[in-house]
Amino acid sequence: DLKFNFNAKNQNIFVDAKVTKQEEPFQAGLKKVLDQPFTVEIQTTGIINKVDGLETILDNAAGAFSTLKKDEQEAYRKLMKDQFGTDAFQSWLEQLLIMYPAHGIKTGTQWEENVPLRGGLIGRIDLYWNLQTWDTQTAKIGGTSKINTDKVQMLTLDDGIKATAEISGTTSSNYLINRSSGLPSICVQNTDMSGNYTYKADKAKRIKHDLKVPVKVVTNASYKIKQMK
Repeated sequence: DLKFNFNAKNQNIFVDAKVTKQEEPFQAGLKKVLDQPFTVEIQTTGIINKVDGLETILDNAAGAFSTLKKDEQEAYRKLMKDQFGTDAFQSWLEQLLIMYPAHGIKTGTQWEENVPLRGGLIGRIDLYWNLQTWDTQTAKIGGTSKINTDKVQMLTLDDGIKATAEISGTTSSNYLINRSSGLPSICVQNTDMSGNYTYKADKAKRIKHDLKVPVKVVTNASYKIKQMK
């Protein structure tokens, strides 16, 4: 299943890839993404080495936009890549999976790792985990993270607007781990981020002076991961 809800500039896009909806081009694009395999190479410690094949899938899916005007095609391509491209997928997966320490762990052990922010923002995520309980087949692990953008790095937003981002937040996670694989079978995750974009003055964009734009992101998600035989 792949469902997507996006709201910007007073426009809302809600699509369900399993349902045909002629008036929403993004629907057809997402449908082309379903059931297409790609490869993720992960170290035994949980660190992601690379993601292969996802961009090719998205390029093929973008064929669904071929009947649109050129600027509309580019807008839909960018939206798809921003939300489902390699950087976005790797960022999501890095926060979903657990990166294990090289040494052994026992009940109460805490460890940490950090990864760069991906998918448009520049900054870092500091990840923290602790082993709560375990038995012969499963383990329960709690996780938190601190998210911070680099407030001086320049970004290019929609419509070519230049901006900096001063955004921070936290994520809390609870995992049920399959000990045979080390992967989560269930994960419940809550993320809360807030801050400001500062749009830089640009006469061509009719931005007369630097403009501070508040942003807030709240995500509550639960995942079930099935290991195929």
